[in-house]
Amino acid sequence: MSSKRVLSLEAFRGIAAAVVLFYHALLAFWPAGIGVLPGTPAYLLFNGNAAVGFFFVLSGVVNGRPLFRDPSGYSLIRGLVRRWPRLMFPSLLASLFAWALYALGLYHHEAAGDLSGSKWLHDFANAAHPADFHPSLIQAVWQGAVSVFVDQHSDYDPPLWTMHFELLGSSLVLLLAFVLARLSLLRGYVALAVAVVGVALIPPHYGIPFVVGLGLTFGLLRLNERPIVLSDRMWLLLFLGFLYVFAYDKPVGMHAWVPEPDTWFGMEVQRILLQSLGAAGIMFVGLKWPRLGQALSTPLSERMGEMAFPVFLLHVPVYCSLASWVLVTAEPLLGYTPAALLAAASGMAGTLPIAWAFARIDHAWAPLVNRWVDQLLAKVRHV
Repeated sequence: MSSKRVLSLEAFRGIAAAVVLFYHALLAFWPAGIGVLPGTPAYLLFNGNAAVGFFFVLSGVVNGRPLFRDPSGYSLIRGLVRRWPRLMFPSLLASLFAWALYALGLYHHEAAGDLSGSKWLHDFANAAHPADFHPSLIQAVWQGAVSVFVDQHSDYDPPLWTMHFELLGSSLVLLLAFVLARLSLLRGYVALAVAVVGVALIPPHYGIPFVVGLGLTFGLLRLNERPIVLSDRMWLLLFLGFLYVFAYDKPVGMHAWVPEPDTWFGMEVQRILLQSLGAAGIMFVGLKWPRLGQALSTPLSERMGEMAFPVFLLHVPVYCSLASWVLVTAEPLLGYTPAALLAAASGMAGTLPIAWAFARIDHAWAPLVNRWVDQLLAKVRHV
């Protein structure tokens, strides 16, 4: 991939993070909107579940690539060993940040949830703390560094549930890429189809987007990333078609024609599979359509990609603290709608500087992990 094409993926990563921000703002401050948007084009801006799946597909695209370049046992072991420490530190930082807000008494999500009618906000993004819950620094460290990777649950930062699936999914991608690197294009896609069926059998089916993303990068590399010559109009039609598939949530509205599955895999597998295929298609167009690649080749795209992961991890504590405080404070003065708009805007704006600092720390952490893993494996090889 050229740097231009990587920038297109970074831009998409940032847009997906923005969609999660919008989705949770709607869920927190206008919860009734969640029920009417599916099946409409506007849902593209608020389909948070699809945006999370987009992150997982992108992980499959990115994490499988090194094994295709160097399909050695050492490369596989190196990739597997580095996954947990690479994810652990940002997860730990996010958990500690959320704990600090608890310790300082800065959460106002219950009062804000009562005002907005959002059970999601009242219950701290569905964390549903028991009445006798008391924040614990030790528990925050344990959950952020270890337990979220095992049981998905965090009392401090609910988006950390994704760390469990990111660790398992990216590890699966590495293992599959190690096998696929030795197969032809046809046999590789047969193996990928079998893998999709296999992960579809395991609830909650979040292995699907990882395998789909791996399938995209496998195909591009097997075809030696040959240019695809299409008119701009054809590329645009492809892009809009993939957006349409990606926007699917359930068979209503503009997707009403999609049949409800009556087979073993059910609605949830159908939703995740269609969204994953749509996400992979969007990435494919971003990588192969020269005009779109050029439009996205900007420093802003790079910044968006760097900020996406921190924004995703940190925005819920900010919504439950700063944004909730703004809603509770402003509503008696302005009325609900202006106060809710101000709360949503303050939550998004308040997340950005914290995410920027977080991104700087995470940027320094990644090369440290690589160096430590290389040193560890070098010692092991000499034993």
